[in-house]
Amino acid sequence: FNRNWINPNTLAYRYYLGTYLLSPELPFRLDLLNWLENSGDVSDPSDEEMVVDALIDNLFGVELNTERREYFIQNVFLDGFETNYWSIEWNKYKDGGEADIVTSLLENLIITLVKTPEFQLF
Repeated sequence: FNRNWINPNTLAYRYYLGTYLLSPELPFRLDLLNWLENSGDVSDPSDEEMVVDALIDNLFGVELNTERREYFIQNVFLDGFETNYWSIEWNKYKDGGEADIVTSLLENLIITLVKTPEFQLF
């Protein structure tokens, strides 16, 4: 019964939800940097594992196995870069640098997480 909403129309719109909520054309927008710094969900925003874990905990109704979690950290969030890439870019941003890279990494992660079966079905 809980999956009766699934059809080609509703699923396509739900896949688009992450992109839609991050759209600059909206009168409101998810402010990911503000959430990361001020929500209290992430004690160390420079730690990529804490960032990904907080988003997974907030968006998914199921616990991920280690392999799936690592996939989101390494392949989606870090996009194949070295494990310290996020920490370096976050610290540059906090030291007065541009927010473009950290924002892009966070937005890519959110968009990907919202498209997953774990978000859509649970």
